Amino acid sequence: MSKHIVVSNEKGGVGKSTTAVNLAHGLSLRGRSVLLIDFDPQGSASRHLRHEPTPATRKMILGDESPKRLAVEVRPNLHLLSSNVELADVRDYLAMKMGRDPESARGALAQALDGLRGYDYIVTDCSPAVDVLTINAMMAGDELLVPVSADFLSAVGTEQHLQTLKLVEELGSDIELGYIVPTRFDGRTKRARRILELLQDAFGEELVTNPIRVNTSIAEAAHFGKTIFEHAPNSNGAADYAALVETVDNER
Repeated sequence: MSKHIVVSNEKGGVGKSTTAVNLAHGLSLRGRSVLLIDFDPQGSASRHLRHEPTPATRKMILGDESPKRLAVEVRPNLHLLSSNVELADVRDYLAMKMGRDPESARGALAQALDGLRGYDYIVTDCSPAVDVLTINAMMAGDELLVPVSADFLSAVGTEQHLQTLKLVEELGSDIELGYIVPTRFDGRTKRARRILELLQDAFGEELVTNPIRVNTSIAEAAHFGKTIFEHAPNSNGAADYAALVETVDNER
């Protein structure tokens, strides 16, 4: 049975898609079969893997084709359900549907994935917003992973984002908060160290993973359409994401 990890934070610029992509690829490098769902109309995860954004997720949600047929192998053991701007039309459609059939509207992704087999992990990358797509992802997921940039505003935004988690739990989702991932962490600064302490105090050290340190190789990898493991396997960025992958995989 797949473990479905939803990578989400309503605040942009926290390394959300970067984390989703590197987590998915890192798990695949450990021999796990992984499906990465790009659930963002901007197609950021698709572009990161140098895959031209397509309307695969739109077709899946509307029932045009099954996710198994739409998924494309982009790396060994790693399949991608791509998205492009057409997913925004689905978002608008589901938002309108919320008025007359809210249960169906917020459960569209879970319904589309129902019965899907063959993957150890599903990793869904959400858009930086709290909308009907993000709610769908949370309704379908098992664990929520929240990347948090090591700055005060990002930490405050995380607390707000978790109100959405409480909402979907009240609506019947089984998703749980699994990981708070501090990103863009510069341990040389007092500010970053203080933010890490605040996160650990707020959520508990068991939920806050080792931080992803500031590392230019991470940004370079995205620019070249590669993961950190492909672009700079000996970098601090690769070591930090490898540690995150190990944490996730060891808890399976």
